[in-house]
Amino acid sequence: MRGPSALSDRLTPVLPPFPPPSLPLSTPQDGNRRLGLEEFMMAVRGNLNSRRMRVVDCAFDEMDGDKSGEISMHEIAACYDARTNPEVMSGRKTREEAHREFIEAMDPDGNELISKTEFLAFFKDISLCYPEDDAFINFVRSMWRRRR
Repeated sequence: MRGPSALSDRLTPVLPPFPPPSLPLSTPQDGNRRLGLEEFMMAVRGNLNSRRMRVVDCAFDEMDGDKSGEISMHEIAACYDARTNPEVMSGRKTREEAHREFIEAMDPDGNELISKTEFLAFFKDISLCYPEDDAFINFVRSMWRRRR
């Protein structure tokens, strides 16, 4: 008999086993077999490819004017251009609001210094929104006023 059941049998997706073999289930820190949020985000986020990494490295080096290995709030203010934020451009947010949100996203520990690790984590998350390298690279470049 043909009907909804026959159709659903043919449309049943074949899903890969979960978790995928590359997804870690435990870490040396906790030793359990539960996937924590940090491990999940690392698995989903992945790494930036070499082209994207070069652009992010250059952006960090450009912003880290004193070459301390961290970006201060003063250095962010000198380089970050909130005018390119889509919500600022549409009038939904002020530049100050966009700047504050940007700082909060970049500096999750709130110490007012952005480490290279924090900077990379931020752009790894952003990278997920841009399947094409050129679009991601243009986005990163548009965020910064050049110091030169």
